[in-house]
Amino acid sequence: MTTKSGYASRPDLLPESLVRLAKEPGAAATWVGRDGAHLLTLEEHLRVERESLGAFPRRSDGTIDWSQSPDSVVSSTSADSTALAAQLDALTPETDAFVVMWGSLAIPSIRVEAHTGALLATELVSRSTELWIRCGPGPMLVEYSYFNDTLVTAKVPIRDARIPS
Repeated sequence: MTTKSGYASRPDLLPESLVRLAKEPGAAATWVGRDGAHLLTLEEHLRVERESLGAFPRRSDGTIDWSQSPDSVVSSTSADSTALAAQLDALTPETDAFVVMWGSLAIPSIRVEAHTGALLATELVSRSTELWIRCGPGPMLVEYSYFNDTLVTAKVPIRDARIPS
């Protein structure tokens, strides 16, 4: 999955509950998603990023400048794993999957079944100081930013916003 761009060069940094190292006889070992998890290709990642993060203005640190899109914000609170778990739990009935995008492109984006999202919150925030979680069909975007101490949930302006399967 690693590309010349550096995308997905560190799948080993993903939570162990989401990925495993698979080895086929005569082939090199590769990282794959566990049951209910799918590592996004670069093309899938770029599409989800464009359809969600791309709908909002960004700050120089990569986080979303919510002051430029106040009508999109549904909720905002302090960043912690408990708040993230509660938010993902609240969004679970509205979607079948979440796509987690990390603050580093070296860590591949991953699609997880929605019912596992809240259970993974602590693992997710322990792996990255910034992450974005895209869910549909709303579509909605959750931004976790440790250094800004914010957890923001927002409606994404609708374009062609599908979660890759």
